[in-house]
Amino acid sequence: MFEKIKAMIQRFKLWHSHESCYTAREDEGYAVFGMCGGTVGGTRNTGYLSEECIDCPYYTDLRKD
Repeated sequence: MFEKIKAMIQRFKLWHSHESCYTAREDEGYAVFGMCGGTVGGTRNTGYLSEECIDCPYYTDLRKD
């Protein structure tokens, strides 16, 4: 029983990791060469950037200010 719970937690951690998010964005064509422009869905405080992207090592600000 303990092993099943442990495996479930590991799958959950992988599913919610930056690596799986990057892979999904790469499959969609939004990420390439280890850089991703992030996803929309945050608040005004985050500039409408998803909260998941704030500390992501793959996030690259694509705005030209």
